[in-house]
Amino acid sequence: MPRAGRAPDRRRSGSRRSSRSRPRTVGSCTTPGTERIVQTNGALRASYLQRLDAIQGALVDAARDRARAAGHAWDDADPAPAAAVGAAFACMRTANELAASTGRDLSELLDETFGRLAAIVSAPTGPRT
Repeated sequence: MPRAGRAPDRRRSGSRRSSRSRPRTVGSCTTPGTERIVQTNGALRASYLQRLDAIQGALVDAARDRARAAGHAWDDADPAPAAAVGAAFACMRTANELAASTGRDLSELLDETFGRLAAIVSAPTGPRT
């Protein structure tokens, strides 16, 4: 029971770390130092990239399933869902790397990278030859 005048402790039982002592997360790595270690260690980088590839594949499948359920199915040979998911991953990766190397806010960088992608995708193009 909390003492009078004090807010109750809402941490999970057994947790001894306050939110201030938790490591700052940047994307899927905990700190810029961790990001650097993962990127410079071949085995860690390979494992990380394998996980990203599996997640990306699952998201492509989910995009195809959602489009099919909405009545807008893509042909199995259509690269559009994979291209869209790949572009989103590139934006996330770019924002994560910039946040780790510059200390800029990850949320702002995500807005910026996705905004730049949207501008590129919606830009008029010339005729295809």
